[in-house]
Amino acid sequence: MIKYGTREPGFTFLPLTPHASPLAHLVLAAMSLSTLALIFLSLCVGTGVWLFFLWAVRRGEFDDPEGPKYRMLDDDDDDHTSQKG
Repeated sequence: MIKYGTREPGFTFLPLTPHASPLAHLVLAAMSLSTLALIFLSLCVGTGVWLFFLWAVRRGEFDDPEGPKYRMLDDDDDDHTSQKG
């Protein structure tokens, strides 16, 4: 048999009956409030990451991901001769 407002193994949590104590309703409301706060917080963090990504794209961070690894292999003899002289 499932008791309202309790967590028994193998059963899901059922809402409290109208005859439950006011403290039980307060605990259930606090759990709902914290869940809503976590959802809001996760949406804010996700929005912040998305805005940071858009900022990086507009700044050109992802324009040429292949270029730097080939640029280091280029022989710039002109730069080396000017440093020696």
